[in-house]
Amino acid sequence: MKKWIVLAVSSAAFCLVGLFFCISMILQGAVLPFGDGASQAEASASAAESTESMNADSAVSSSADAPAIPGITAEQAALLPQNPADFSRSVWAVDWDEDSAKTYLDAHQDGISEVSIFAATFNSAGQISEPDALTALMTDLKAAYPDKKYYLSVTNDIIEDGWTEAKNSNILYTLLEDEGSARAHAQQLAALASEQGFDGVEIDYESIYGDTTLWNLVIRFEDMLAEEAGSRGLGVRVVLEPSIPADQLNFSDRVEHVVMCYDAHGIGTDAGPRADFDFLSGIVSNFSRVPNLSYAIANGGYDWNLGGGYTEPCSDRDVAKIMGTYGGEPVRDESNGALLYSYTDEAGSAHQLWYGDEETLRIWQTQIENQVGHPVSVCIWRA
Repeated sequence: MKKWIVLAVSSAAFCLVGLFFCISMILQGAVLPFGDGASQAEASASAAESTESMNADSAVSSSADAPAIPGITAEQAALLPQNPADFSRSVWAVDWDEDSAKTYLDAHQDGISEVSIFAATFNSAGQISEPDALTALMTDLKAAYPDKKYYLSVTNDIIEDGWTEAKNSNILYTLLEDEGSARAHAQQLAALASEQGFDGVEIDYESIYGDTTLWNLVIRFEDMLAEEAGSRGLGVRVVLEPSIPADQLNFSDRVEHVVMCYDAHGIGTDAGPRADFDFLSGIVSNFSRVPNLSYAIANGGYDWNLGGGYTEPCSDRDVAKIMGTYGGEPVRDESNGALLYSYTDEAGSAHQLWYGDEETLRIWQTQIENQVGHPVSVCIWRA
């Protein structure tokens, strides 16, 4: 009996000691080595650290002067960069309208960082025509605006002996299908831009549409051009049409991409604005996987002769001239931001002239930024 009494007392003492030990450890914040105590304590510690980190981030975010964009969510606002000046505008200049390019740069030069000189072309043998007029335009603009970067833009038009074929995709297969030929093309482009004093190369190869075989050749070429241009200190930009299957392609992250966000309506379509909100939304969604992406928007527009059944492109200067002739005022369509000017010509034919001005460009840029959740770089095609 005494033996059992001793065992009982010993067991009770052991339990009391264990209980006091556990209470002591808990009060000191230790983790118990049994049950779910360890995982619960770790989760609590992690949650505390996360809360502390979130509070710190909130303090930083609330004190930052992030740019305000109407209509975006709090989550999108949190993604806004702290320095909107990093997001700049670029513009295309054409050799047939140098005065207009200078007028635009005079009015907007503080917001313009890059100018693309449009555009060098090919002959039937796949050689780039010497861009004497383009070099002269670049030289004149660089003298007047030396703080800009100038890109030589190259498009897959074939011009030879007065004959022109626009946007020839066959010449791209000739140049890019063989790896050695593609490398030689990259070297030729980079060398030409460097020798002529440009700061970068822009390729504007169009009418590829849904040909993913050719697109993969272009993507391989992007890396080659990035290497050849980079070795000469040049930048590279690649212009993309809005209708391509961008969500099915893996573009290079070594170059800048520019998607054309215009001509939802134009020659061959019914009357309407160059872009509308649904059109822009579709582009943003389709191109969400494309790295280093900028968005090209355009002023000017098209004049639909409803009685004659034909359409003509109109620059901003054409628009001003037509309004001066026929009088009246345009109306801004709030559903897309563009301007509609309706008039009747001397022959009694009704016209609808849809076009964009600077306010339209601002609206379209804001629409894009609202969807992606942060400011974007935009490129301006001046019609």
